[in-house]
Amino acid sequence: MAMILAYIRRCVLQDINRSLEQMGKHIGDYHLPDSKSFFVDGPRETGKTILYHALLATLRTQGYIALPVTSFGVAASILLAGRTTYSRFKIPLDASIAKTCQISKQSSTAKLIFMAKLILWDEASMAKRETIEAFDLLLKDIMDSDKPFGSKVMVFGSDFRQTLPVIQNATRDIQVQASFVNSTLWGSLQKVSLIKNMRAFLDKSFLEFLLRVGEGTEPENEDGRISLSNNILVPYDNKDSSLDRLCSNSYLLYILACSAAL
Repeated sequence: MAMILAYIRRCVLQDINRSLEQMGKHIGDYHLPDSKSFFVDGPRETGKTILYHALLATLRTQGYIALPVTSFGVAASILLAGRTTYSRFKIPLDASIAKTCQISKQSSTAKLIFMAKLILWDEASMAKRETIEAFDLLLKDIMDSDKPFGSKVMVFGSDFRQTLPVIQNATRDIQVQASFVNSTLWGSLQKVSLIKNMRAFLDKSFLEFLLRVGEGTEPENEDGRISLSNNILVPYDNKDSSLDRLCSNSYLLYILACSAAL
């Protein structure tokens, strides 16, 4: 097993170095950061989930504890032993009112957190900054450390081009103000960017379109809407047939899998 892990690490480092060389850099130009907290930024389909699985599997095969959590339940189901942050850390649903997590320092959950080698938080862009700040206070208490996140190794991941914190009747400015990037903790994170779309890399024009939409640079009409290319639109005949065609084009593999399961 140790030989396999060493081989995997070597292959990963070689792949990283090849990517850096394409940008005129070398892996030797970088030094290991002092921070133990990281943020993995990457548009959809750039391999964040694969990276998460690799991190979790590597640590667990070495006998360490790794805790994967996400900001909502659907994403938690993708990660092995994944839980929502509210379930795992007892974070209050409204952290702006109650800023402390409901976990006793003497509890078994606190012991599990203390022993964890890594805590991985996916979809962090959907979490309000007060939520992450309450979690930070919990770790500082459990780890008896005043450093960010109690000096625990943290990996946050998300794509701020997608959904920000959901706040009822909020304006865009309020949503941005409530997001993680406006927390004092944001500056303590080492930023890691994934740039290659593993699914759409063969379709360069579509990839560039996705990035323009995500970064807000795609031209809009007077109503603030963007135009979609005809080749990705489903022609509308009537409600039923058009919906069936959309589902067949988008979810064919899932439909076949459901039929096989039945």
